[in-house]
Amino acid sequence: MKKALFAVIFVLACSAAIRSPAGQSGTDGITASELLKQIEQTYGCGSFQARFDQTSTLKAMDITDTASGRAYFMEPGKMRWEYVEPEAQQIITDGNRLWIYKPQENQVLTGDVSALFGEGQGVSFLAAIGTIEEKNQVSIDHERQKEGYYTLKLVPDKKTADITAIYFYVSKQSGLVEELETVNAYDDITRIVLSDIRLGGTIDSSLFTFTPPEGADVMLLDQKN
Repeated sequence: MKKALFAVIFVLACSAAIRSPAGQSGTDGITASELLKQIEQTYGCGSFQARFDQTSTLKAMDITDTASGRAYFMEPGKMRWEYVEPEAQQIITDGNRLWIYKPQENQVLTGDVSALFGEGQGVSFLAAIGTIEEKNQVSIDHERQKEGYYTLKLVPDKKTADITAIYFYVSKQSGLVEELETVNAYDDITRIVLSDIRLGGTIDSSLFTFTPPEGADVMLLDQKN
């Protein structure tokens, strides 16, 4: 579950502007501020959806898990993750409440988004641009450069064991965030590759609410973890 929640945390960040060091530039002259302004404009349509392929690696145990599906986002802070592989699962939030539904087990986990993620994480990435500017630093990363992409490194001002750095890989051709990574204090990496990205358009608001099916086992998430 932790890996799925990490995915929720950092993919939200790609539609908001972030504070960056003035004048810090990439190999072909673009500054982090300029690139972030471009990202904000690209994703400023209020909603988007994409296919995702997720890889999570636990370094100490040398374990790698994969998952895939489709995700939907709508401001402010609404999202829906439809996991298809390796098993069906839904992660849904209306910006305030979070539901995790496991159909095979007919189980629903639910809790308050802000209480679960804590200050400066989770839904706050998309809640307001001001929050991002106050609590994060972004620079263009030269060590993780990939051909055809700009690489942005986001470091939260308030350090946590769960996230020490977030990386956005922005296509120079499309201007879209096509790959994202989070790294934690143990050097575990969660990577998400986004494809079939569709900006704007109408997304049914009912996708961002959830009513547990009859007979489902409903459990409250531990809001301290």
